[in-house]
Amino acid sequence: MLSDAEAVPDRLREEIREKERLLEQVNEKLDLRVSGLKRLLERAEALVPLEGEAGLRDTERAGSCRRNERKILLMADDGIDPGTIAERLSIPRDEVAFVLDLSRKRARPDTGERPS
Repeated sequence: MLSDAEAVPDRLREEIREKERLLEQVNEKLDLRVSGLKRLLERAEALVPLEGEAGLRDTERAGSCRRNERKILLMADDGIDPGTIAERLSIPRDEVAFVLDLSRKRARPDTGERPS
């Protein structure tokens, strides 16, 4: 019994050392994860301005499309044919036809009837 009592402090010391070693390993792994997350965050922050610029480009592109749409409609109102409009604006004929078709559909209220 006395020998068991003498062994208890030694076992406790050994268990404490093992726990310290495990805590150090966990701490090292956490440090690695934190470093990785910081790098990911830095990359994401570096991309944020690029997204803002992309949004600006999309807005500019949408504005350009609206300007083309207005030009197409004005030229068509002046009696210019779709092929000539496409040439003058340097855009595909299909785009001109699409804009004109949409314009006609907007001007004509939908009665729910289909042409026969």
